[in-house]
Amino acid sequence: MIDWRGSVEAVQALWAGRPESERRMMRVGGVFILPLVFYLAIWAPLSARVQALLHAVPRERAALVRMRNEAHMLAQLKGRVGRAPTGTALLGLIEQQAAAAGVGVDELSPRGSHRADLVLGKTAFATVLRFAATLQAQGVTVARASLAPAGPGLVSGRLTLRALS
Repeated sequence: MIDWRGSVEAVQALWAGRPESERRMMRVGGVFILPLVFYLAIWAPLSARVQALLHAVPRERAALVRMRNEAHMLAQLKGRVGRAPTGTALLGLIEQQAAAAGVGVDELSPRGSHRADLVLGKTAFATVLRFAATLQAQGVTVARASLAPAGPGLVSGRLTLRALS
């Protein structure tokens, strides 16, 4: 255990050994230094954190509203699943829906009569999700997806699409 009495007595003796003018100057300096230390150690960090949270809350609320809207849209589309055409009609359907959704198609190639490979250029991730949901409502599902980030909110990659039969 630390013996504080000895330390306190040593500090008191040091203080008493200083001339009165020096002690007065130290008191005045303490009056100015103490608020500065309080501001730098406590107030400024708390204020910065509060400001960061005040800016983050509206952004997070907007993201939540967007996600809820997309979840609602996906739930509606899920209820309308049908059967997709096969062969060249499948490719035509994919091209048509990609153009309507604004999906950047770099390459589209058949893989048998019920499958197709789609190579995506830089496209917004939300657009790819809506495109996949629209295709699923028409009987085409994503059998395999290999997507990579291509910028803020953008992805590129490959989708293997399969017609439900």
